[in-house]
Amino acid sequence: MCGRWREQEVDQIKHMHAQKEDELVQCHLLERKRLPKILKSDTKTRTMMYRESLRITGGEFSLEEERERMKQVRTYTGVTARRRQSRCNVEFSPIYVRLFFFFRRYLKNQCS
Repeated sequence: MCGRWREQEVDQIKHMHAQKEDELVQCHLLERKRLPKILKSDTKTRTMMYRESLRITGGEFSLEEERERMKQVRTYTGVTARRRQSRCNVEFSPIYVRLFFFFRRYLKNQCS
């Protein structure tokens, strides 16, 4: 009788873990969809913050110098955004997610 209860408990735990994994995969997919909008907003915010810092410091720049500096900032933030995007593409790839859960399950089985 105890063996049967044990099997039922194990089945329930496996079912709960499968549900949690599905929830995590769904969260990853949602975050992956939102990422481009977040990166664009972040880039825009950083550019505006830099422009404000130039205004506050009171640096007297000619219009051409200011344009050149803003162009450099946009280039830098664009490169940063592309790096984050490529890193997240790898992290959110279905193969990566499956491997992550597979190895996690494997380690749990080895430890118990």
